[in-house]
Amino acid sequence: MRARDSGDLLAFAEGRIGDADDDGNMNLVLRRSTDGGRTWGKLKVIWNAGKNKIGPGVPVVDQKSGDIVLLAIRTAGHVTAEDITTGRATWEESRRPFVLHSTDEGRSWSDPVEITGQVKPRTWRHFVFGPGHAIQLTRGKHAGRIVAPGNHTIAPPAGSGDSGREAKYHGVHLAYSDDGGRTWQLGATDADHGGEGVNGNESQLIELTDGTLYQSIRHQGRDAPSHRAYVLSSDGGASYDGPLRFEKQLQTAVVQGTVQRVFATDKGDDSDLILFSSAKETSSEGRGAMAIWRSTDEGKTWREAHTIWPARSAYSDMVKLSDEHIGLLYEGGENTPYEEISFARVPIAKLTP
Repeated sequence: MRARDSGDLLAFAEGRIGDADDDGNMNLVLRRSTDGGRTWGKLKVIWNAGKNKIGPGVPVVDQKSGDIVLLAIRTAGHVTAEDITTGRATWEESRRPFVLHSTDEGRSWSDPVEITGQVKPRTWRHFVFGPGHAIQLTRGKHAGRIVAPGNHTIAPPAGSGDSGREAKYHGVHLAYSDDGGRTWQLGATDADHGGEGVNGNESQLIELTDGTLYQSIRHQGRDAPSHRAYVLSSDGGASYDGPLRFEKQLQTAVVQGTVQRVFATDKGDDSDLILFSSAKETSSEGRGAMAIWRSTDEGKTWREAHTIWPARSAYSDMVKLSDEHIGLLYEGGENTPYEEISFARVPIAKLTP
């Protein structure tokens, strides 16, 4: 993300200690760049909760105050993701959301404040925001609202014989704040658990020029026409306009992806441009090359624009640096997708006709 006043870039990540396993020891960390992503400073630990796991972190800049609002998840250190989705973990041990604030562009942080009771129903098991970033709305009556995308799982019906790990129990949601991230409400929630459609997982969000929210979603199931989906919200994230729909034009691996608004005609730009990044799927290895797709018609159609990394890749996040460049933070490697976290400065001219 990009700080409002200085323009510094802040890259947030899970500091996984010992190995890259999802269930290992994790702190929440960041690195700063003061030169547009060309060089990066030392690693800074934001939140070390001892034996507990922290992450992912989902930031957004409140443009009114310049403060950074950072959502993060705390999980008991001894429980695994399987413990949570199967219901073996207690409510207290499972994933619990918190919010932190920085008034000095990430140099110092407030103590974490728990918001579990505001945004996580007791019937949900797994719960995270992002991974990636949240957004602040700029259009219509909800301008100034902070909206964070997330995903969750629910418990199977009694007597079903299911464990809760099945893809059909995955869903997506939105949470929002109208007071600069101090208090939160649960908004739109996917109600199609167990249905014939999309099994929503990790997601990211943009605001369209008409004020509608477009949520880009990882589809958790593999037996589907696409591993990507989307859903719209026309009331500032309070509810969804309809069911989750497959996005067949974005052919990716089963992996997180991100969307970023670059240009908007209603804000004075000459064109509309939205970018999407994700790992492409390979038949033998799953998560393959990191690519960027573009849409010039507010997400109605997508076209692959550029390959950033040709080997293996996984998660990513994007930021607009200027009218000439975007920045892409992504996982990648030669042999596995998780060897390094890299930052690429990408000329927008490479992504457009």
